[in-house]
Amino acid sequence: MACSATGISRSVVPPRPGLLDQLFALEWVQDNIAAFGGDPTRVTVAGESAGAMSVTTLLSLDRRGLFHQAIMQSGAGHCAQTTEDAARVTRALAKMLDVRQVTAEALAEVELDRILTVQTEISDMVATNPDKDTWGESTVMSGMAFLPVIDGDLLTQRPIDAIAAGAGANVPVLTGTNTQEYRLFLAPIGAFLITDPKLFKDKLTAYGIQAAIPGVYDFYKDHLPKDTRPAGIFSAIASDFFFRIPCCRVAEARAGAPATTHVYEFDWRSPRRILGTLADLGACHALELGFMFDTLSTASAITDPNPPQDLATAMHTAWVDFITSGDPGWIPYNTPTRPVQTFFDAGRITIVNNPRADERELWKDFVTP
Repeated sequence: MACSATGISRSVVPPRPGLLDQLFALEWVQDNIAAFGGDPTRVTVAGESAGAMSVTTLLSLDRRGLFHQAIMQSGAGHCAQTTEDAARVTRALAKMLDVRQVTAEALAEVELDRILTVQTEISDMVATNPDKDTWGESTVMSGMAFLPVIDGDLLTQRPIDAIAAGAGANVPVLTGTNTQEYRLFLAPIGAFLITDPKLFKDKLTAYGIQAAIPGVYDFYKDHLPKDTRPAGIFSAIASDFFFRIPCCRVAEARAGAPATTHVYEFDWRSPRRILGTLADLGACHALELGFMFDTLSTASAITDPNPPQDLATAMHTAWVDFITSGDPGWIPYNTPTRPVQTFFDAGRITIVNNPRADERELWKDFVTP
């Protein structure tokens, strides 16, 4: 059975099944949602983290009619893999699975649980040893092993580049990040116990940040509180590198688009500490989900026993308003003032114009992941 949006038969195994699965799912919604009382002309697609990167990629494909609004939380459009680098990761996967022929058919013979386990191991290897000679630059610069692949057919360029050229310009967007995203990846492993900054500076070198922005570590150190530990300094840099700056660039690319772009930042800071790591999670990656969905009872592992329900109510209401009307309740993004709706707590939900402008300006010439 052919898929009208892609023109590709489902009987043929494609080279980029992840994106095609998402397109097929959106087509199914278009064909069937009316039977469930839904409106196929008012579909909002949303995602967080890698899910947000998928949504941004879908936006960049400019498949009009499949969805009509987009929400991207803590993930933007700079991550995409070359076919060569994707092949490097696939070969490593096959080797670790002891699969001698690197084909879809051979990999399909392996138990799913085993594939998922090895995928996680490879992802950890890329994160802990971002070696471009091993994984390729497009893999290392994204910090992830498994990404949308620029195959020259379905995906012909990085999503951010397609968006800058006008793709998805008629789709209203709600996008944003958390203030201290990277603390989720550092606090639980005890990184804040490390007092020597060398390890963190070496990471900046491996990502190519130190060479592109000399003195970046000291710049952030000077812009943070005096008692910030080396891991906190690295966290601020990595949070901008992987999350905030790519988000800003999507918003900037859409500044002249006919559809609105609303930008938020989540800055409520969780006091939750993981064992004896000396560091709370702060406004870390994924923390906003319990607030956005208004499901704080299921988020206690990363919040605290008494997270602010009023903040969850306000954030949930804004997201519902965007889905129903296209307006979450604050002014759209524009490049002269760069308004960002910031969720500190229920008593401080306010527009901050051009937050941390010095740090944002520092990255202006850097090609982010």
